[in-house]
Amino acid sequence: MPRFISVGGASSSGTTLVADLLDSIPGMACPPELYVYSDPEAYDWSARFVAAALAHRPRSNPSPHGATHPWFNRKHLGHCGMDAGALDDLIRSSDSLDRFMTRFHERYETFRGRPIDVLAEKTPINVNTAEAWCGRFPNGLFVHVVRHPWSVIASLERRGFSRLQAANIWITQVQAGLRVRDHPNAVLLKYEDVLQAPFECMARIARRIQLHCTDDEVRSGFEKNEYRAGLPRVKAWSNAAFKGVVVPAVAPQRPAADLEHLLHALAAMNHAQDPPTGGGFIETAIAAGYEIDEPATEPPADLEAVYARHYGELLSRPRRGYLSKPVDTILRCGPGSVGSARIRTPSERDPGDLRVLHGVLGQAGQPQTLATALRRRGVVAASCSLADHGFDYPCDFRVDLERSKPGMMVPVLRRIARDYDVVHLHGSSFASPGGDFPLALDILLLRLLGTRVIWHARGTDSRLETEFRRVHPRQELYDPETFRGFQKPDDFRRRRVLLRESVCDAILAVDEEMRTYLPDAEIVPRAIDLEAWEPVGPVGDTPGRVVIVHAPSRAVYKGTEALNAAIERLRSEGLPIEYRLVRDTEHAEAKRIYATADIVVDQLMIGWYGVLAVEAMALGKPVISHIRPDLERFATDIPIVNANIDDVTDRLRELVLDEGRRHRLGHEGRRFVEERHCADKIAERLVEIYQRPRRPVEQLDWPELSSLVTALAKETVDPIRERNRELKQELGRLRKQLKAANERGARPKAPEKRGLLESIRGFARWVRDG
Repeated sequence: MPRFISVGGASSSGTTLVADLLDSIPGMACPPELYVYSDPEAYDWSARFVAAALAHRPRSNPSPHGATHPWFNRKHLGHCGMDAGALDDLIRSSDSLDRFMTRFHERYETFRGRPIDVLAEKTPINVNTAEAWCGRFPNGLFVHVVRHPWSVIASLERRGFSRLQAANIWITQVQAGLRVRDHPNAVLLKYEDVLQAPFECMARIARRIQLHCTDDEVRSGFEKNEYRAGLPRVKAWSNAAFKGVVVPAVAPQRPAADLEHLLHALAAMNHAQDPPTGGGFIETAIAAGYEIDEPATEPPADLEAVYARHYGELLSRPRRGYLSKPVDTILRCGPGSVGSARIRTPSERDPGDLRVLHGVLGQAGQPQTLATALRRRGVVAASCSLADHGFDYPCDFRVDLERSKPGMMVPVLRRIARDYDVVHLHGSSFASPGGDFPLALDILLLRLLGTRVIWHARGTDSRLETEFRRVHPRQELYDPETFRGFQKPDDFRRRRVLLRESVCDAILAVDEEMRTYLPDAEIVPRAIDLEAWEPVGPVGDTPGRVVIVHAPSRAVYKGTEALNAAIERLRSEGLPIEYRLVRDTEHAEAKRIYATADIVVDQLMIGWYGVLAVEAMALGKPVISHIRPDLERFATDIPIVNANIDDVTDRLRELVLDEGRRHRLGHEGRRFVEERHCADKIAERLVEIYQRPRRPVEQLDWPELSSLVTALAKETVDPIRERNRELKQELGRLRKQLKAANERGARPKAPEKRGLLESIRGFARWVRDG
């Protein structure tokens, strides 16, 4: 029988380094973070839990980040040698968590191609279920990794957390892990000890679980560990790239005095219920093996002002004993209080401070990129999202809305208006990310509440089908059934654009192609954080072959089919090409693949280059993309090879055969994005836009707005009503057929739980077939 190890600890405590080392021990392996141990309900393995796991529904894991995760991180299935179908089969055929892990171990061992006696899994929030894990796996070992709080706080600050959040994450997660400090199957592992003697520490861990190896065997496995080197990592880490080398320790820095007082005061007041350490920040540090000095003086009298000055964020009520992320849970009520010290909300700060919210969906990571750049300029900025993105684009917090109940949005929007001066929307709004009812009423309400609203057009939110077909040379390729953006008629889309233009304080467009449909819009181009995208040069990772990378978000209008045909044609000509198609991949992993390219192909049909092209140029890669003929006059200084679905084979052949040109384009591309797409420069421009004089809400054309809203609602609701009438008529017919079937003595099989329309169609098939 295999044995198991669970690794947990506060975020940024070094758990990934420990996982890298554990995977290097002969007879042991550690996949990427899977979240298999962090959900408390997994230990009961109830029918409700299994249904949620199969549906891949996000669950409320006890995390101080305020985040939710589906059980089992399916983004890493490829690193486990499985697909979604195989995982679902394992879930269905297992009756307990330990049985699932035993069967998973069999599949994973086959995938890795070597004997695995001990399977480790590392997810930091495993600490929150440490007690349950030790009970479920009596022959296993729980490894609680701890690190000096000042070092953790500094690392989390680099990842975008405030110092207050970072302190709370450290204290709550360390306290959770300390609950099993006296358990015979648990071990406390200090990160600093690992850095001093990494291979000796791992050999001791191996012996604790009856594996015997030498320090040199661990060292050799670590230096040659290609598997862990290929896993995605957090870009803000000092060891963001696995190199088979342990990075030396950096002495922890003590925070500034006023912030240190704040940390002690707030962290001590917000300890978890029934804490194992006495509850305070200092007590928890001592229990974990670290000496923390008492504050030299009492907390300052203006503690609230200190907090407001340094954080400018809403402190929500504790949830499961945690403080959530900045302005997290806009839904879950206003200012919190901690002990007797009431904390100011952003609305109570100095009126001269600028507070900006970016949202509301992933939008290629642009909301988070711009919010981060604004924070570097001293602006209180955050990004939010209504849903998890398939490419795992980050955001500062989630907003959970029931769009089917428009009345439920009002308190949410009121809190947003209270906490932010500017709401910057990127192609979607809170009420209608898909353009459906209730349309842009949220924008109107935010304006009435005094918030400045910016609309940043990014694609299908503003394009018109008739105009698109007019300017595009291959219009027959665009079928409204597959090109999602054109499923609404142009009259509807024009009214929607006019409503935004009438209400919003500014309409921005990302490029000249978008300004085709919004001639009065101001261009603010796509942004990129150049520090996170350091150039790697135009040469790929496969000597003797030209690596071509293409990453379509939606292949139907990126020209993917034409590119695939071009690749096959060039291969048949004998050109040394390796083609890497990036699909359904989280952004961090996609970035790693982009860095291996000799050539990156962006879209070939829309008419302007996109975020992929910007990211590739930042890496120093030559890029192929399509610039519409009528827009070429705006693109004379853009170092991109212009191609479309008709000539991509020729353009690609020329670039494959001309290595010198690839090098020139790579270097020119990096200089271009530094000048045109640098997030810090764009943030400076946005601040100027946010501070422009604005039109008073009283000057809005209310009769015209009323007419627009009424027309839009009618065009949206009337088809729904008509479809409902059709469904009711069809249901009536089917009831009559059911009555006849009952009289014949036949009974239909109970339908699976599904939508009304699909249920009706399924029943109709049953009646028809027998």
